[in-house]
Amino acid sequence: MERYEEKQKARLEAWYKSWENKFCTSDHVKVYWLLTLLIPEPSEMSSEYNSVVARNEKLKNSIKNGEVDFEAADFADKINIATLTRLGRTKDAQYIEGLRQARINKRNELIERQKIVKAAEEREAALNQQINLLNQRVAQAQAEARQAQMDADDNRIKARNIEIQRINRY
Repeated sequence: MERYEEKQKARLEAWYKSWENKFCTSDHVKVYWLLTLLIPEPSEMSSEYNSVVARNEKLKNSIKNGEVDFEAADFADKINIATLTRLGRTKDAQYIEGLRQARINKRNELIERQKIVKAAEEREAALNQQINLLNQRVAQAQAEARQAQMDADDNRIKARNIEIQRINRY
């Protein structure tokens, strides 16, 4: 395990040096997450092997597919704001904070719109379900009405036949 820790420390130092004199970007943050959050895979004989591999794949996929882009950009902004503040560049830090807040507000608005759309879709699905149920009831009622009409027609024919038989007897 000591060898792993040495390699990990070297990777983190290389990662930091790759951007230490530049602004931190969301890609830098994603690389950091991969370096620090991936769990070393145990041997295939270990009972934890499958769960570790699955967890690592899930993390890699969420980073690859952009599921954490917002969080990575926000994290990078926080690092840059802290760095600029430490360097005494408060106006630049405030500017980045303003951009960060605008991005947060835009995301919150998007989330709210998605909630509204989802609620509307759920209401539409519920209404469609009610419409389908009503259509089934109408179809059932129509089938019952047709059957009742056929039964009435049969009874009229039987009554007419009985009347004809009675007339023919006399």
